[in-house]
Amino acid sequence: MNETLRPTALLVLAFIAAANLLLPHAEARRPGEFKACEERRYREPLPPSDRLPVVIALYGDSQTGRCLMEIDPKTGAMHRLAKGEANRPLRSPDENAIAFTRGAYEDRLWVMDAHGSNKRLLYQAPPNTPIQRFSWSPDSQQLVMDRNAGNFGSELWVVNADGSGERQVPHPATNPNSGRACPGWSPDGSEFVYSRVVDEDFNDSRDLFASSTEGTNERVIVGGTEEDVSPLWSPAGDEILFSRRYVSSEPNENLINDLFVVDSAGGEPRNITNSPDLIKQYFTWSPNGEKIAYVAYERPWGPGTPAQLWIMNADGTGAKLLYKHGQHAEPSWSQDSSRLVFADLDVFMVRADGSHLHVVKDLTRAGASVANWASPMSCNGV
Repeated sequence: MNETLRPTALLVLAFIAAANLLLPHAEARRPGEFKACEERRYREPLPPSDRLPVVIALYGDSQTGRCLMEIDPKTGAMHRLAKGEANRPLRSPDENAIAFTRGAYEDRLWVMDAHGSNKRLLYQAPPNTPIQRFSWSPDSQQLVMDRNAGNFGSELWVVNADGSGERQVPHPATNPNSGRACPGWSPDGSEFVYSRVVDEDFNDSRDLFASSTEGTNERVIVGGTEEDVSPLWSPAGDEILFSRRYVSSEPNENLINDLFVVDSAGGEPRNITNSPDLIKQYFTWSPNGEKIAYVAYERPWGPGTPAQLWIMNADGTGAKLLYKHGQHAEPSWSQDSSRLVFADLDVFMVRADGSHLHVVKDLTRAGASVANWASPMSCNGV
């Protein structure tokens, strides 16, 4: 879990877990039927293409676990990259490598070349200790990750892309259990941004901070008594996008949040969604910094609540609903910011103006859970 959560938020995440059992095509997905990860036809490399392949995670059967595939976004041709509990693929900024997790608890960080060769283990967390968010450095030479450290805390670790130089980032706070969560690199590579608990009694307040990549010179981006989480630097480095969480005082209601933007130097945050009727998740900047895409669910949130994919201008104007169906729609952008891809069992693509929504690859019998194209991994936002 990426951040310390209040009881109501934990209930929300329980709903998410339950919702995974109610995905579309569920009747077609029975144990032992997920054979795409093993099929011989996916061993062959993709033919040359002028489009960057989309990397997806597929549900596997009970013996093989998930696997990673690359898909040609034009033809739907598919090539297996990795199997054996492989999940959460993230392409490097230079497009030459893909980082991913392995293990039932996602406690191992691996990297491979862009088309599946030269796989190597970068980092092994203690047993049953999930690696939460991980992020590439802008020069594609390092990764930073946060891992669960118990007692509601988390630790930041950095490792070079060749597996060398593993180090823990020193904690600037007096209480190391006030764990830093959802770390991300600044576009110039000089700082990390993250959220952490401020109150040592672990009350509700979480603030946003930035520090040097050595853990020194910590500075406040957003302070106060709010619960601010899941920061994401803009491509230009001048702003930070994040989620501010509230809890409804109404009976039988659950989490409320909105998306905010703040200058990266700090200042007064600006609410860019103002839609308390929707719970926002998995938000991401377009590579050109002009748009923001995110997933939303109508409140009250429960099993079967359909996922909505939204897009808006970076200042919050022009919000448009692109998709409403299924349970998953975490978006990833194309390099030129013109298209979005997402996985909701099948793999979908839609233009940034909302037109030409179509299935890139019909995977009803296998089920895609994650799709990554050319934008960084977002945190869950709740």
